[in-house]
Amino acid sequence: MFFKICPVIFLLNISESFYRRIICGKNPAPIWVLKKLFDYDPNLSKVAYNKEIYFTARNTKDILPKAINPQLAYYIGYLHGDGHVSKSSKKVSFTEKYLKQIALIKKLTKIIFNVTGSVYTKKSIIGNSYYVLDIRRVTINSFFSEIMGIRRGRRESNSIPPIIKENKELLKWYLCGLFDAEGAMPLHPKN
Repeated sequence: MFFKICPVIFLLNISESFYRRIICGKNPAPIWVLKKLFDYDPNLSKVAYNKEIYFTARNTKDILPKAINPQLAYYIGYLHGDGHVSKSSKKVSFTEKYLKQIALIKKLTKIIFNVTGSVYTKKSIIGNSYYVLDIRRVTINSFFSEIMGIRRGRRESNSIPPIIKENKELLKWYLCGLFDAEGAMPLHPKN
């Protein structure tokens, strides 16, 4: 296959062979290359979403969702409740008192992003144990912060992504995730 030398390789400061490996699908596209390509030509997103493309920040291959489905809407709702997008851009974390719920979020992470996070136990200041799920991926952190608009670091408030807010089915799943993270039913409602 013959490739015409593209002026993009000069703008990105990458080698022609690296560019060819990305275009042929032999190498996953590093997220920094993708960002610069979209700056160069915003219409490339249409091409990218017509194929299954893997993204990477290092040697691992992650899948980024092309559309928001009920699973991702639930995941975002849960992230807004008990999740954290790190300020360092290196990970996304969830904390939860119940192991079954953390196992569900870990399973969804594998389904949605093709990534397995790590679960470990921590103790709070008052001595209660809780579980943490860490997903150490720059690509997933970037997806949530730059594409979904979730602020990195400490959040004062959450903003429902417009695509979820406008679709009743997705909004229902988002609210289910948010409720599973933050909601509670009182034992004695009258009190």
